[in-house]
Amino acid sequence: MPFAAAIPVSLFGHNIMKNFNASDITREGARRLIRDNPLAQFVTCKDGTFHCSHLPLIVLENSQGEDMVIGHIAKNNPQLLHIKEGLTALANFTGENAYISPSWLSDRSQAPTWFYSSLSMNLNIKVYETENAKKQAVELLTNKMEAGREHAWNTPELGSRYSRLIEHIVAFEGHISDMNLVKKYGQNENSDNLKEIVPHLRLNGESHLASLVEETNFGRI
Repeated sequence: MPFAAAIPVSLFGHNIMKNFNASDITREGARRLIRDNPLAQFVTCKDGTFHCSHLPLIVLENSQGEDMVIGHIAKNNPQLLHIKEGLTALANFTGENAYISPSWLSDRSQAPTWFYSSLSMNLNIKVYETENAKKQAVELLTNKMEAGREHAWNTPELGSRYSRLIEHIVAFEGHISDMNLVKKYGQNENSDNLKEIVPHLRLNGESHLASLVEETNFGRI
């Protein structure tokens, strides 16, 4: 199936060549990146010109056990015409990231670098224009983003405005034909450097990233 495409080895060797569906850890890592960072750069190319919008997407598993993404797009967005024509879209998600300064290290001969994770996927898009489908897409996203909030908001609070607002959008699902997950969280750093980097990340307000670095390099810090 298309979703079982192998993840390529990145330039710096941070990925392992393996079947995506064969690795629960890698698959769950991709899902977690989307859940934690749902705003994607949504890119299409028409007649040699690239177009990009920022769209929030959520990931769901379909009845065949394959992951897909759900979103919505404004009717006046020119990219809607592209996906209706059957053009493939690229969705790129950026995870936790930060500049890593050599000033944090005892060994100042080290070069600066950037810790980051990213997920890019090619999507074959199916558009839905019924009111029910549009409401479902909006409510899936809203429920996800409002979950756990005190006095969480829900769409019925819009009242009669709800139906008028969704007239201006269409819903879509994206079927994943190819995917590349890259995680550069210090795998190529020596342990001494990592032990100095992690506390500085926390001092700079990057506690979540610091935890991800520790998780990625478990047993080395």
